[in-house]
Amino acid sequence: MREMVWEWDPIGLFQSRHLVEDEYDCIVEHVLPLLRQAASKKDISDFLDRLLPEHFGLNPQPTQAGMFADRIIGWWQQHQSDTSADQATGYP
Repeated sequence: MREMVWEWDPIGLFQSRHLVEDEYDCIVEHVLPLLRQAASKKDISDFLDRLLPEHFGLNPQPTQAGMFADRIIGWWQQHQSDTSADQATGYP
């Protein structure tokens, strides 16, 4: 998930990534519980729209939070599906 947040790069830090590798970890830490609670795209998108200016103190680039929420929900569903399949077959 961390890589997906960096690909999104909502406040334009990718060029400085090697200096601030953990800068977006707060997004991961807050969004994972939302995913575990089966939050909707709107809930995640609204959360991100609040978090970015409040936490980073910067005006984010056009965030496209809804598109990112779609992507991260799809990733989560696939992750859950893969985990269930592994458990059913006995593979880690």
